[in-house]
This record gives sequence, structure tokens and C-alpha cells, in this order.
Amino acid sequence: MTPTLIHFGGVLFESLFVLAPWSSAWPIGIILGVCGLSGLIYQIYVILMQRKIDFASPDWLDWALFSAAPALCAGRPLPVELSRFVQAKPGVRGGL
Repeated sequence: MTPTLIHFGGVLFESLFVLAPWSSAWPIGIILGVCGLSGLIYQIYVILMQRKIDFASPDWLDWALFSAAPALCAGRPLPVELSRFVQAKPGVRGGL
């Protein structure tokens, strides 16, 4: 499977869980955090595999568009979800 299919499947998976009704924000926060972490780990794996390619020499634009941008997008839920857990006060209305 190509990285594009993996990323598209990840987006569908995340949107499926965001649309589901949850009694609190804890489960969806954990799910989005795990999805972000797994996407970041997968993107690091893809970058390592791209570096092993010896029949093409990608320039800086190729690395930026096909490696750095997906890694930033995959890791984007992590700081948001971590800040939710740090700022949350259980039992207070509006908290997690």
C-alpha cells in the first residue's frame, strides 16, 4: 500500500470517530492522540525507506512536499490532545 492510501485511510478513520457521539471528550482525545502518534511513526518509517532509494536523488522540494509536510500533518493532533489532558479538570463542567 502506498503512503497516500495509508494517510487517506487514517483521515477516514479519524473522521469516523469524530462523528460518533461520545459521552465525554476523553475517548476521542485518546483515539486522536494515538492516530497522530501512529501517523508520525509511519511517516518516519516512510522517510527512512525513501532514503534507501538509490535510483533517484530527490531535491529539497521533494523532501519538503513528500516527507516534511505529511510528518507535520500526522503529528498535528499530538500537541492539541496533550494540552487537553494537561488543562482538563475532571468534574468541572466543560472539562474533559
